[in-house]
Amino acid sequence: MAAPAMQCERRVSQITPDGRDSVTFWGLMMAIGPLAAAIIPPTAVWLLGGLEDFAWVGQEVTAAQAFAIIGAMAFPFAAFFFAQDMFNRARARTSRFWPTVPGVVQSSEVRERRTRLGTNYRLALRYSYEVGGSGYEGDRVAFGPSWVPDEDLIDALARKYPAGAAVAVHVDPAAAETAVLETTTAMAFKNQIKIWLLAAFPLVLTIAVAVRPLIHSD
Repeated sequence: MAAPAMQCERRVSQITPDGRDSVTFWGLMMAIGPLAAAIIPPTAVWLLGGLEDFAWVGQEVTAAQAFAIIGAMAFPFAAFFFAQDMFNRARARTSRFWPTVPGVVQSSEVRERRTRLGTNYRLALRYSYEVGGSGYEGDRVAFGPSWVPDEDLIDALARKYPAGAAVAVHVDPAAAETAVLETTTAMAFKNQIKIWLLAAFPLVLTIAVAVRPLIHSD
């Protein structure tokens, strides 16, 4: 297994220049991005003088102050989820160059979970494989969120990977316990609605605060 692993390492570095570097970058951004997103809105408003007369009680907030407060709370989550999506996309693209080993699906079940935003679905499966004479178990179908709102995608994966099916397992040459079945990026962006809602909420609230005096004046 050592020789294929070394060959795979070279292929990753030569064919996918944004592969492992991109994984590292977006992994770092999951930590740095939310911090920056929390600091930027209040800092920008403060530099523009929007926080000079700010008070937590006894005074209505201005549109700029509303943006600073809500943006500091919502933007970090949006930044984290965006970086996480990009991280999963980078991992999926890099995994295309991992060596494959035969495996067998041990169990496969579609599960659903209802939320306020709708119903999400997950393919819960386990598969076994061997690397260098050692046995491993994996449960990752694709890099991305475990729960997604796309029922058709999950049903298609369930039909593709029923219990007992023989599968080709893509194994990380640097860590045999890390494996995946699908190497597409289809799953990586399935929860973008969260990003858009979190990014849009401070802007919508800011506009509402800005037009409130105009509505009351009528």
